[in-house]
Amino acid sequence: MFDLIKAALRQRPQVLVVGEVRGKETFIMFQAMATGHTAYSTIHAENLEMLMQRLENPPISLPRVLLTSLDLVMFLKQVRVEDKFTRKITQIVEIVRMDSENKQIMTEIPFYWKTNMNKFKSSGQSKVLDEYMRKMDWSSEKLELDLKRRAGILKTLANKEKYLTSDFTQMVESYYHNAPTTYVAIVGKNNLYNKVGEYY
Repeated sequence: MFDLIKAALRQRPQVLVVGEVRGKETFIMFQAMATGHTAYSTIHAENLEMLMQRLENPPISLPRVLLTSLDLVMFLKQVRVEDKFTRKITQIVEIVRMDSENKQIMTEIPFYWKTNMNKFKSSGQSKVLDEYMRKMDWSSEKLELDLKRRAGILKTLANKEKYLTSDFTQMVESYYHNAPTTYVAIVGKNNLYNKVGEYY
């Protein structure tokens, strides 16, 4: 795995996907993230505290400063919903920064799952979304509309019995070229408006 990640980085990938990290390959992946590469991976950990312990101790042994290369962590658990067990993303944790005085990792929890309501809730605070909004020079209203559009597309695709990975990739590319047209093509209608009644 260590050699594969090194070889992959020599090919200048846009996105680095590592199935699971558990050893010295993690250091290479975090170094890539620290230099601006987008990376996705999985690791076994019950919560954020356990995750930090795994990353900072052998056999991974990451220096704490590299942990701030993480943007966010999603925790997936098997939970009981009504009368059956299912997998749910129970929490999304954003890594905000490291406190320079006490070396503690500062975090935010923008989204979490409410067991008794069987719904995802938002805290209204998100470093990642705020940075994206500034990068795109969007208002908070425009960001909210874009999130609703993405959710509508994903919900429509999730209700389909079957679709190809290549179709999904093509849809993502189409969305970034022309989001409103892609939304209408998949959902079948444009039901998203801004505050003055105009389509977005």
